[in-house]
Amino acid sequence: MAKVRRRNDKRGSYDAIDLLLLQYYEPYMERAAEAEELLCRGGYAEAVARTAQEGGFCHNAYKGEALRQETDGRIFVGNFDKCSAELPLADLAAYIRRYFKKTEGTAAGISAMLERYGRHCPLSERDMILLQGMLLYPEKFLRLINEYYNRRRTCVSPAMRERLAAAAKEELNGVRLKSIIAGGC
Repeated sequence: MAKVRRRNDKRGSYDAIDLLLLQYYEPYMERAAEAEELLCRGGYAEAVARTAQEGGFCHNAYKGEALRQETDGRIFVGNFDKCSAELPLADLAAYIRRYFKKTEGTAAGISAMLERYGRHCPLSERDMILLQGMLLYPEKFLRLINEYYNRRRTCVSPAMRERLAAAAKEELNGVRLKSIIAGGC
């Protein structure tokens, strides 16, 4: 984002996406730095190395329709097309983000999710710190900015403006989610 901002400042003219970037630059850079600090404090690099060594993976498309429950209570997960070597905790973070996007997410709802998840995969204090960092990081906004600025373009697509504006609004949930998790659901 810093590189794009410098390039736009030199150019002197701004399109609609440039203006959105300028609007969200400071708060998202601060959030990204805070998320990075949380991820470092939670031992993200070590956890990823341990997960890779143990053969762990992340589903990367964890949605309700990927879950199936048998009558005896056993849960099955399908749709592993996008899985990769990553912390399984990333799936939980993505699921919580989706919950907030699709519903009027509440602290009680997240608390119930964490409690159920913890029954099968206990969450340590470090896991909770990592989860805060993952939820705070403005991943979707940064991914769309990267997509926009690294693609050849002749005009600013209204669809891209809408996607980026929607992502910016969604990312505002990150601070709220971090505080809910930090509050010890």
